[in-house]
Amino acid sequence: MTEATLEAQEQAANSGCVLFPLRDWTILSITGPDRHSFLHCFCTNDIKGMAADSVCEAFITNVKGRILAHVLVLNEPEQLTLLAAPGLADALLKHLQIYLIGLDAELRDVSASTVLTCLVGPQSEEIATSLTGSGVRSLRYDFLGRPTQIVLADQEHIAAMQKLESLDGVTLGGNGGFEVLRIAAQFPLSGKDVTEENLAQEAARTTQAINFRKGCYLGQEPIARLDAMGHTNKELRCLRCDGSLEVELPCDVQFGGQSVGKLTSLAYSARRNETIGLAMLQTRATASGTEVTVGADGQHHMQVVSRSP
Repeated sequence: MTEATLEAQEQAANSGCVLFPLRDWTILSITGPDRHSFLHCFCTNDIKGMAADSVCEAFITNVKGRILAHVLVLNEPEQLTLLAAPGLADALLKHLQIYLIGLDAELRDVSASTVLTCLVGPQSEEIATSLTGSGVRSLRYDFLGRPTQIVLADQEHIAAMQKLESLDGVTLGGNGGFEVLRIAAQFPLSGKDVTEENLAQEAARTTQAINFRKGCYLGQEPIARLDAMGHTNKELRCLRCDGSLEVELPCDVQFGGQSVGKLTSLAYSARRNETIGLAMLQTRATASGTEVTVGADGQHHMQVVSRSP
């Protein structure tokens, strides 16, 4: 099956179903009776309170409340599955395995043995349901701003996963289309849009990823302190401009002739004929409608948007 045009991918996400293979993402599994209590103590969301077959966002932070990884946590029947941006497996394993001593839980990198994709659009749930019994499993979490099914399969069930691409009503997407939806939904990737330099709240995913009533966890104190202060010094924002824009990333963002942050992600929406991006900005430049300039020469104009464009 041939990858569809960007416009067709965006249209399918709005009115049909588009499939995005996530081939390089980090996939970790945590098994054993203590898996929930273990992860609960080392991330920002309420893992103990997760319903069966549900998904949540969380930050795995260091003792200073800074972001080591932004993850999706899948509460599957026999395991917790963690999904994160590409290239994070080694760092996450090194960080988390230190704390496994004395617990009945096992942490493994299953990135190479698991096939991951997502189905996006109003028909995605119906199509995912059609895979029941094939060894392919799916859970819904709308992290791309549209109905989204996260679909996984072990290598032994790869044939069933591959059939997805040939099902009626499924449009094959690619990285360009995925990035349009991800950026519009202001869903950050660790190591790209957020790093260990950022406090958890600076990712602007507090509602989705941080639970302030869950009890103690690594990094809780500085995160709670920042919440009590009521503001951050910088936050992730979506930027937009009409037409196509190409700049080398990451690049400087300026406001009033001064640097206020970095643009880290960029994608072109063919359906809207606009370019959107993600930038970590000082709070004085985060208000919706703020005009900023980007690029080495500062000649490209973009506008801050406070919600999905």
